[in-house]
Amino acid sequence: YRKSSVFIADINQENAFNETYKQNLLKLWNLVMIKFTEDTTVIPRESEWFGFYNEGQAQETSPLENNTALWEEDRLGLRQLYETGRLARLPVKGDHLQIPHDDLIAVIDRYLKQQQPNNNTIPVPFPWG
Repeated sequence: YRKSSVFIADINQENAFNETYKQNLLKLWNLVMIKFTEDTTVIPRESEWFGFYNEGQAQETSPLENNTALWEEDRLGLRQLYETGRLARLPVKGDHLQIPHDDLIAVIDRYLKQQQPNNNTIPVPFPWG
């Protein structure tokens, strides 16, 4: 994946570290990661929450916290988002991107509506207005 990926490996800081990627992610008020419990597109499903297959096989997975490069070195800023209460992991029943309207509205209301920023964040506009 690291050799053949055009976008994902780069944005996930797998091939080279880019401080700008991390700093931009840390500007978010909240990062909401949604895992679709019946997803048939993303394999493994756990990667929707930055989980990965365990080394050397393609059956068992480990969560983000067990991935030293992303978590221990905090290459993307995910650990910092978690430690500041700005990283949410939500399971949604359904296939890839098939989020029920009511669930989408609940996510927007809880995590994405305008909030009072702290000194380290800036507002991020949404396409929903």
